[in-house]
Amino acid sequence: MKKARRQAGAAVVIAASTLVVVAALIVAFWHQLVGYAGAQGETARLAARYLAITIPSLVPMSAALVMSGTLRADGYGAKAMYITLFPAWFCW
Repeated sequence: MKKARRQAGAAVVIAASTLVVVAALIVAFWHQLVGYAGAQGETARLAARYLAITIPSLVPMSAALVMSGTLRADGYGAKAMYITLFPAWFCW
């Protein structure tokens, strides 16, 4: 049980750390990424704004998904659902 807790904690740290790097790269290059997608003018501006709003949520969402998977693996499906639904309720 102790080893499983350590592994679950390590998985959360790894997922969150990875997504911090990915989010930072997306934020650093979002105008180029939007351009690669073919957006121009007002569409590109709105797409970049959308990324600015949504990208920061990657980090807490990755941690929540790892925790949800851990709970499901341990047989706590209802609690896993609550972890996934809480951020949606909080933002609503």
